[in-house]
Amino acid sequence: MRKITQLFLSSALLILSFSSFAGIAPPMTTLTDVEESKDEIFAGLNWELGGSLTPQLVIGFRSVDVKSDGDVEGAGTSISFSLLEKRFDKFKLFGIKGNDDVAGELGVGYGFINQHWLAMLGAQGDYINIGINLTQPAGFGFHGELNTTDFKAPDQKSTPIILNGTP
Repeated sequence: MRKITQLFLSSALLILSFSSFAGIAPPMTTLTDVEESKDEIFAGLNWELGGSLTPQLVIGFRSVDVKSDGDVEGAGTSISFSLLEKRFDKFKLFGIKGNDDVAGELGVGYGFINQHWLAMLGAQGDYINIGINLTQPAGFGFHGELNTTDFKAPDQKSTPIILNGTP
């Protein structure tokens, strides 16, 4: 009889413990996008197709917002110095939009050596930039650049969700 009473009490406690958790959802987490603002000075070496093998030194500043899903948006400016002619060559102001693998650049600038305005279209990846400059007297000019810029996306943030017992 004593064993039956112990079995009955154990079963009753077990059933009561299950019912006390009824309606409580297990803890959950969600991943939320994080946006990181990157303001940085960059430097690079630029070569113009059809030009001298001597590169131009490029120094610039850019401000971009990089989201954890990889989206990139911002603006930048740069100035190049011709190592061959030993004077400033081009000043550029451009917008940046794309993702952390490659972002497009679209902008305007001025060429000090040839004294002309220019429009520019380019693509920036990690540490490399390629593009086209369009100037009134000279037409299209293609360039390639090695530089110090990258678009490393921030990690997503894990946030716990507390449901307070409601599903």
